[in-house]
Amino acid sequence: MKSILKNILSLTAAAACAATFCACDDDTPAVDFTIYPGNELYLPADGAKVDLTKGRTTQFEWSSSVAADKGFVSYDVLFAPADGDFSSPTSILPGQLTGSKTYLTLSAKELNKVAKAAGIPLGETGELRWTVRASKGLFGSIYSASRSLTVTRLRSVDPQPETVLIGGPAAEDAAGIRMLARKDFNGSSVEAGYFDCFTRLTEGEFTVSDDQNRYYRLESDGRITDSETPVANTLSAAGIYRLSIDFEGMTWSATAVSKVELYAAAWSDGMHTARE
Repeated sequence: MKSILKNILSLTAAAACAATFCACDDDTPAVDFTIYPGNELYLPADGAKVDLTKGRTTQFEWSSSVAADKGFVSYDVLFAPADGDFSSPTSILPGQLTGSKTYLTLSAKELNKVAKAAGIPLGETGELRWTVRASKGLFGSIYSASRSLTVTRLRSVDPQPETVLIGGPAAEDAAGIRMLARKDFNGSSVEAGYFDCFTRLTEGEFTVSDDQNRYYRLESDGRITDSETPVANTLSAAGIYRLSIDFEGMTWSATAVSKVELYAAAWSDGMHTARE
């Protein structure tokens, strides 16, 4: 009798627990992915013109959107050709801070890539359109407003060089110093068209050339231009420099190196660093 009563009580308790969980499931509100898009674009102005050869950044700004459940909303800027639409954008870039902000700042090099994807040729001027998509998880809403932007692309080189040499009287090797494509610790390229080297340059002139028989003038404003004939370049003083050239953005820099350190770590055989 005690055994039967014990079983009845156990079954009653289990049924009560099941009923409680079912009630909880029924009371759980459904997740609402509805987004009320801001639908307003602030910057750049519609029809604005951007000359990327000036090297300036471009700021994109828009109004905020609201999720029906008051949750987090992320933003993407969508770009398309002037005669295209945003069902298949040619570029999608998140707002600042991984899409959490209602603005996006693009360097001349970054916007140059956007213009390239939209089909604007090297060094030429073309039009593209942009708008914003507000998203919550996998669900998004594209703003009803869009704007045109006229972009003059950088006159970068095509094809990109695979080999870059520093030569001339100021170079430390008469045969030329080979610059290396910038790579990460795994040996993968960090950026296409980006070359570096640490080298000694004496007083006098040096040339920069590539495997396509092109020569480059290192302008005083940090820009570079290409030439079919040798171009003499100079630096303000002799010394050891970290010379960097970005053929995608057509810019360069030279930083004097004052100290080189060697240190050992328990997990490696050693590493060289340069203090600039």
